[in-house]
Amino acid sequence: MISANTKALPLDHQAQALHHEIKREKPVDELAQASLGSSRNSVEQKSRSKRRQRYKLQRFAGKLLPGFSVGKCSCATIPNKPVQVKLGKKGASFSGVMRCGSVWTCPVCSARISVRRAEELNLAIEAHENEAGGIVLLMTLTVQHTRSDNLKELQDDFLRAEKALKQGKVWRDLNARLVGSVRALEVTRGANGWHPHSHTLLFWQGGDLEAAKEAANKLRKAWTKSLAKQGRRCGRAGFDLRYGKAAASYMTKWGLAAETAMSHEKKGKSSRTPWEILASAADGDEKDAALFRVFAQALKGKRQLTWSRGLKELYEIEERTDEQLADEQAEDGAEVVATITKDDWGKVVLVGFQCRVLEGAEVAGEKGVARVISLAHEAVERRRREWHEEWQRTGVRPAGAFR
Repeated sequence: MISANTKALPLDHQAQALHHEIKREKPVDELAQASLGSSRNSVEQKSRSKRRQRYKLQRFAGKLLPGFSVGKCSCATIPNKPVQVKLGKKGASFSGVMRCGSVWTCPVCSARISVRRAEELNLAIEAHENEAGGIVLLMTLTVQHTRSDNLKELQDDFLRAEKALKQGKVWRDLNARLVGSVRALEVTRGANGWHPHSHTLLFWQGGDLEAAKEAANKLRKAWTKSLAKQGRRCGRAGFDLRYGKAAASYMTKWGLAAETAMSHEKKGKSSRTPWEILASAADGDEKDAALFRVFAQALKGKRQLTWSRGLKELYEIEERTDEQLADEQAEDGAEVVATITKDDWGKVVLVGFQCRVLEGAEVAGEKGVARVISLAHEAVERRRREWHEEWQRTGVRPAGAFR
């Protein structure tokens, strides 16, 4: 929670206040980690470290974006359902806890959804190439941009041009030779400002690669014209076509289909993903806090991944929304190791110990969960005392949730 005092601060001061609030939580979080011990398995350590980072960034994003659903994710509970911790072969998970399902602003949900979407796309690619004998091409569309471009205006022009392209004759002629397509939207930021672009997998019928390349390359000129109608330029990198193993490899090299699906794992040198911007904001960079807000507003309500009609059905892939994928919190066969009371869960959320609860379950089962909950109660009481002591010492009510 953020106090009314914090919400009223200007953007740069608010971002700094959020950074200090997160920083103040670090010693308590480290205490919880020390109490659980560390895994001797380096793979487990790496996996848990990544999960802690996602939860940390989720907590920060929720505070940075008041009014966005990420603020309730992993915090609010589902009515009439107990909060339970389940343990399976893939690790611990919660049930009875709300998920926002946002691929744009929630690192926790985005990671979960990305893995599921990757599995779906990999199935489709393998079925099309290996069983149907088809070809998969990768088309990338972008627009020339500068640091002075407004993201929303730039993105709206890009999306209108993309829509016009797919309503034109060149696309219709190409589409007649396709089984279907899958389009992924992505936005990064580099030296030349915001960079909206899309990657589209083209599922070409049959194995005639030369015919596929010839048909798809006709889109280059059509794309340039579509952008020009929006007052935008294509540039050298505005249209890119890859095919064969290169395209499939590019889309699956992280074990996830499409770089957008795992953009929080991609460490760009010349450009940064939104997750890298968010991480920098959480470390106290005020400009990046403002940038992530701009990004969140511009992408709100936009779909990241879009399948053409009938393609999933053709390859027998179940239709599931992002929200459904994010809510699939426990694997089949996972057992309940602990049920958390409403009061205990409130304390866990207040100090941001959700991830530590999962670690407690993985390290020591029910006893591990109980230990983390006990630490959460101690942390709340300690902070409440510190809050009152500061108020008495300064005469100014501190920002924060501890009354």
